[in-house]
Amino acid sequence: MEEIIEKQIADAIDKFDENSICKENADSVIRELSPFLKYAEETGCLCIQGVGLFFSKLSMGHYYSGDNGMAITTISKGITQIEKTYQKYDESSKKNFLKRYYYQMSELYFKKGWYFSHGTPPKMKKASDAFRNHVYYGMLYCALSVYNFDFYAFYPTKDYHIDDLKNYRISLSNPSTFNDPVDCPIFEWLEQQIKTGNHPMIVELMKSIYSDIRIRCFVRNTSFPSLQELSPESLSIEEYGNMLMWSHYADSHRGYCIKYRLPQEFFNTANENGLVLFLAPVSYGSAMNVLKSNLSVQEGLFSKHKSWDYEQEMRLIYFDKDETSDSYHKVPMLDGMITDIYFGVHCKESDKLRIIEALRGKKVQYHQMEVDPEHLYSLKEVPIDPSTYERKEQLYGG
Repeated sequence: MEEIIEKQIADAIDKFDENSICKENADSVIRELSPFLKYAEETGCLCIQGVGLFFSKLSMGHYYSGDNGMAITTISKGITQIEKTYQKYDESSKKNFLKRYYYQMSELYFKKGWYFSHGTPPKMKKASDAFRNHVYYGMLYCALSVYNFDFYAFYPTKDYHIDDLKNYRISLSNPSTFNDPVDCPIFEWLEQQIKTGNHPMIVELMKSIYSDIRIRCFVRNTSFPSLQELSPESLSIEEYGNMLMWSHYADSHRGYCIKYRLPQEFFNTANENGLVLFLAPVSYGSAMNVLKSNLSVQEGLFSKHKSWDYEQEMRLIYFDKDETSDSYHKVPMLDGMITDIYFGVHCKESDKLRIIEALRGKKVQYHQMEVDPEHLYSLKEVPIDPSTYERKEQLYGG
């Protein structure tokens, strides 16, 4: 009997495409799906994807029939049911269904925010909370389990960068401060939505929420491997020798480069505490249409023009669904995350001393970058002993 009912539910779900649900067929959607509501809640017979589709389509039927309150109630039940469905799985199944769980939660929270923002009157605070959950679960969906790989970042010798070394932390920036104005296409897409008058209240909310994301960019001189090829020991990279990175990001070789090794314990991708911290690779392309109606998180935050592909960039992303962020979010590092420091060809002696003193007591290897006379357009690194850098007045002349 149960198998027959489950087949009937699946058939009812398949009758309607979400993109085609509208005022004209809203009553039909409700008539087909609502008889199964109690059964779906009490038996937990549907898989995660089935739960998401059932409650999503039923809520849309209520919304387009003019009953926004019932749409909110239905989508809230769907979110609760997805949680229950996921929690009943064993640990092995949870791993297998984790991405689907995050995806469906993100989708349902978006609809919940939509319904709150279209109420009479609109409930914008509740809409904002729902949209923040939408972004949060969208972030978790994009997160990779990547750790113990080496990544590099280039810096000028600004006081605030040295202060981060002293306090052993990584600062993540507001993407609006990046040097490429379309570095994160999500913001240009939102601007276009505003210009076309496409649901301006929702767009402003989403713009505010995405502005709370913080990013630190790392680079590699080889593309990141596929998930099937993940093996830190199999890759040997020397990004510290990248001439363009030194010129663009390290004050024309007057700055320094940090080699990081990021352990598993540093990240937060476990759906805990309402925040997420993860790495994901940037993809590169020759075109991006921001006039289209939808833009995925991957397209919006991890896409750049192919002219930047020499960076082979990985992005460290931070987002807290319960709090807004300062301009820079500072994440404490774990011991051993900085393995090497490379000083630029034109880095001042006084700046080298400041960096070495900031990291005194840490196990770090130091290197001086030099022009390779045998390969004039290349750089080579020369190991240096940090103990030779003592506080002497003559060093400050650089």
